[in-house]
Amino acid sequence: MTTTAVSRAGAIAIQRERRPLPIRKAGSYVLLAVVAVLVAFPLLLALSYSFMSESEIATFPPPVLPMHPSLDNYQKVLGAIPIGRYLLNSFIVSTAVVIAAALQGSWLTRLLSFRPLVWLGIISYSFYLWHLTIVEFIAVKHTTAFSATGLNLMAHVH
Repeated sequence: MTTTAVSRAGAIAIQRERRPLPIRKAGSYVLLAVVAVLVAFPLLLALSYSFMSESEIATFPPPVLPMHPSLDNYQKVLGAIPIGRYLLNSFIVSTAVVIAAALQGSWLTRLLSFRPLVWLGIISYSFYLWHLTIVEFIAVKHTTAFSATGLNLMAHVH
């Protein structure tokens, strides 16, 4: 290999390293980042509200971050609702469904792969998360006594 070929190969390697991100790829990353924020926002908001007092959440507009974080809502939930039992029940049912679905050719496998049910499963969780946020903002604006979403809501359900 000659010196010119080596320097030319080095120049090509440098050009490849400095190549800017294509517009299409950059746009994809921006779109993915926006979607990630939209999906994560209701979860993070509910988590933030779980550390707020009811009076703090009832202010309009409700703050995104708690001014005085507290674990009181967690204590209320653990005292009012048998969460351990609910988790055990969920574990038992989900384990049974997974085992039944793992059996090839079972009626449950065919039912869960039914296209409308798959579509419903894909959209329902996002809809569930967003409706909590929307209902909460509407309720905070139109009522004075309001139990917030997340753990604060669960603490007041009897």
